[in-house]
Amino acid sequence: RGGQVLRLGYNELAVASLSTQAQEDLRRCNPHLHAPADLLLLVAATELHATRLAQAARASAAATSLKKQLMIIQQVRAAVPTGQAARLRHSVTALAEQLGAQRFFLELGQGDASGTLDPRMLVFEFLSSFLLRARQVEMVRDLRGRALKGLSSCQQMIMGAGKTTVVGPMLALCLADGETLVMQTMPSALLEMSRNVLREVFGSPLSKRVFTLSFDRTQDDVAPVHAIAEKLELARKHHGMVVASPESVKSLMLKMVEMLHSLEEHGAVRRSDATKSADGRGARERLD
Repeated sequence: RGGQVLRLGYNELAVASLSTQAQEDLRRCNPHLHAPADLLLLVAATELHATRLAQAARASAAATSLKKQLMIIQQVRAAVPTGQAARLRHSVTALAEQLGAQRFFLELGQGDASGTLDPRMLVFEFLSSFLLRARQVEMVRDLRGRALKGLSSCQQMIMGAGKTTVVGPMLALCLADGETLVMQTMPSALLEMSRNVLREVFGSPLSKRVFTLSFDRTQDDVAPVHAIAEKLELARKHHGMVVASPESVKSLMLKMVEMLHSLEEHGAVRRSDATKSADGRGARERLD
């Protein structure tokens, strides 16, 4: 009654389910909680059920659309035009895909009904209300696995397959752990859209800050460079992510090379001056 009891809503429970110490985190929030494991299972079951309901609604909409097309054809009682036949085949395929949609990140055990799943993908599905596709799950797992091993990787996806809306945010969710800086680069024309997508995904409950790296190699002032370094360090420590255009990244690299070259030239000049000074002292000593 005094407002001192912490009430855990879905946002807090969803974030806790992503932690490797979820049960301990819930007990710290509510010491009187006796079965945090059961609560986490209930949260997962609710997310699974809600996502499946959304999928059923999409299948129902596809079936309704197909039914309307069939009723129109039945009323006409004539040969189906070529264009109408193509649309009908497309609607049938779309309905079949919706009815046959499945979860690809759920791994069932052998010999029983138990299974394991990645809670990050489950929460992502729940927030987007769409089931992750097989290719999306495969790509996220492969890129994440190679990144954790310190290996480079290259993958290709067709336009509209979910690079910006699924794969990019999922990788940021998996890799932004407070130790690793996660940066996404995209063409300048797509920077604003990609940044808005990330901010929409990581609004609530998955709160993550999205930073923008902007740099011009003509910059000679040291203060903006220090600000960029602090921004990148802040993004790393607080599990954030950075978006940048290739031009900004290349300008930063070229500026670093330019500064290294300047330092090298400065060192060469100092060594040359030191050599001349030593030669001058040696000549005077010989004259003496």
